[in-house]
Amino acid sequence: MFKKAKKSINKEQCFVWFGFNMMEIIVVVTIFGMISSVIFVAISDIRNKALNVKRLDDIENIREALRFYKKDIGSYPLVFR
Repeated sequence: MFKKAKKSINKEQCFVWFGFNMMEIIVVVTIFGMISSVIFVAISDIRNKALNVKRLDDIENIREALRFYKKDIGSYPLVFR
């Protein structure tokens, strides 16, 4: 019913280069650099906050242990130097 038309292709059309030029690559690398620096700062800030929460939790555990010690013994432990 329908016939396919045959297209004639030149040699120049067969070797068309589909790539990126240097400016496009520089722009992409710059954008990746900016995104990674923002992510790095955010991750380091989150890590510092997590460490602070852990420190506060450790201090609270020591405070509670000293409270139990005083309740059981009657006084806080002595420090000897």
